Amino acid sequence: MLKAYKFRIYPTEEQKQFFNQCIGNARFIYNHCLAIRNNDYKQNKKYTSRTKLSNHITDLKRNPLFKWLNLSDSIALQQSLIDLETAFQKFFKKETGYPRFHSKHRKNSYRTINQGKTIRIEKGKLRLPKLKSLVKIKLSRQIPKNGKIKNATVSKTPSNKYFVSLLVDENTSLGVSQANEVGIDLGIKTYITLSNGTKCHFDFFDSNVLKKLKKIDKRIRKLHHLFSRTMKKSQNHEKRRIKLARGYEKVCNIKYDFMQKLSRKLVNENQVIAIENLKIKNMIRNHNLAKSIQDNSWGKFVTMLEYKAKWQYNCQIVKVSTFYPSSQLCSVCGYKNPEVKDLKIRKWECPECHAKHDRDVNASINILNEGKRLLSVA
Repeated sequence: MLKAYKFRIYPTEEQKQFFNQCIGNARFIYNHCLAIRNNDYKQNKKYTSRTKLSNHITDLKRNPLFKWLNLSDSIALQQSLIDLETAFQKFFKKETGYPRFHSKHRKNSYRTINQGKTIRIEKGKLRLPKLKSLVKIKLSRQIPKNGKIKNATVSKTPSNKYFVSLLVDENTSLGVSQANEVGIDLGIKTYITLSNGTKCHFDFFDSNVLKKLKKIDKRIRKLHHLFSRTMKKSQNHEKRRIKLARGYEKVCNIKYDFMQKLSRKLVNENQVIAIENLKIKNMIRNHNLAKSIQDNSWGKFVTMLEYKAKWQYNCQIVKVSTFYPSSQLCSVCGYKNPEVKDLKIRKWECPECHAKHDRDVNASINILNEGKRLLSVA
């Protein structure tokens, strides 16, 4: 089983220079090879093979004009080429759009492979390929002794912090979920509503979280105002940019911590988890709700549920169709009430059986029932 372990690292100035060089070179190779493929397709109506691109990288490194490519980890350059190949394969399968050029504002990482234990924890520090000195690392959790490190991804955040993600192949005993079933209705005001009536928001595990988020949001607005008034490329501009990035990082970390805890709790407590298969890209087109939908990071939360369910022995994730009218159906008698399409209606009474419903709880119960039906059919 493959698991990723992410740790904060504290490189020296010399090590930072090496990491920045590797990140920049990997991004250059990706963009350079993508440009070659684009030009080749325009001229010959076919894409350059990966083998030719790999040989081209070797020729570039021999060219005196590109001698700076030799300063970085050679494996990282090949991994960048593999990433480009993967992007094209996903495009041909219609899983994603056409590969785009990487920007230094969005892509700040590089990946290297462990060959002959070139990546390892040594004396409480991290050993990486082509780096002479050990990197100081904060081991927030221990990697299993029987685990084998497959690769390492070094990343740099907008606030100039450095992290490493170690992909480990380990033989761990899988957990066993409790014999429960739950349906999940994703919401905006309430993050998720469960079929047992429980409503979860960001303050579910810590009652002070919403106060913290409001305080950070107020500071971010103030920093935005100050940042916009500084001269570009000045020292104050860079200082305020980092402060602004740290503010956004705090918000992301609070929400990420909440999603990790909630997804783990749901997977541990339930054998069947039914959830809506929402088309988030289409939903974002509604400009009134776009910001709220993006802030909730539903896609990331569902991904967490899926990969954690794979770690469990008997946990299943069932996705209910986007077009299933979970909010309109009465969970008692099955009557479809078209009036409930109006999002302003939060509570309603069934005209047929006169059962009283909370909109979100009723929807989550219907999602669970539909999920169980899909499982029985499969």
